[in-house]
Amino acid sequence: MMEDFTGRSVRNSKVVFVIILSLSAAVKIQYHSIKTLDSRPSDFFDADVTDHVTDLAQYGMDKTAAVLVFEVKACVQAKVFMTNSEVMAASTLRYEILMGGWANTKSAIRRTDSNFTILSIKFDNVGILDCNAYRQFWASWENGYIRLGTGVIVGQNLECSWTDPEPFVVRSVGIYTRYNDGEWRVQIDVADAYTGYYSTCHSNHTKANLVNLGTGVMSEIQCIAVCGKMNDCVGINYNYEMNRCEWLSFGVDFLTDIPQYYAAGWNYYTKCLRGAEVCVGCFFKQ
Repeated sequence: MMEDFTGRSVRNSKVVFVIILSLSAAVKIQYHSIKTLDSRPSDFFDADVTDHVTDLAQYGMDKTAAVLVFEVKACVQAKVFMTNSEVMAASTLRYEILMGGWANTKSAIRRTDSNFTILSIKFDNVGILDCNAYRQFWASWENGYIRLGTGVIVGQNLECSWTDPEPFVVRSVGIYTRYNDGEWRVQIDVADAYTGYYSTCHSNHTKANLVNLGTGVMSEIQCIAVCGKMNDCVGINYNYEMNRCEWLSFGVDFLTDIPQYYAAGWNYYTKCLRGAEVCVGCFFKQ
């Protein structure tokens, strides 16, 4: 049972529902621990390399994004891969930013076209990757200006750059590794993607242990509506017996999990993006 804004009781058996709100705030989500496997024998030059690329669209990355901030732990050959199609395998127009090539002594920016004509520009940067520790990077590709830098502030600590004289629009972005597996921490910015959807991820009597932004006593729909207007709110815990609401945030750290535990009478609702396509809490649910 839940109540509408007038206090009347209504029944709703769906685990995903929508509230129509007018919102313009961006939502920033940080996803953690994406593991990529050794792509051999495939490489950027091969048509089937997309079979080994992890497409970041599945994690909610905005298809119009032109920047990626990430950390990676790998010994050699960690790669950011971009294509002209929302379906990666459907395009032969491709860019690649290669880190730690040539035994971790060089990086490269690469481009292919429909004839698989390869352009590869190499840059010296010995030891840019580390087998045992995460290294921080940013990459950008706006209007064919391809850049790679270290750290998490875009535009600072530039390592390499190249301007494509015949640029194409990037519509999909992914990551992969060659000659070793890689562990990534990728920051995904999803702008203006929240449209009012929430999901329980098909779990009941469950609370999430996240940063508590505040509490209140109100109807379930009112609780969700307030969360929708808060930039930092990513979901709620709600007790339908006490009409008690808790607004939740990720905080400032990268996430490896959303801790949840059994709590009679409580439900955890996670905010969803791009309709119900990317429900943040459900991504971490095993």
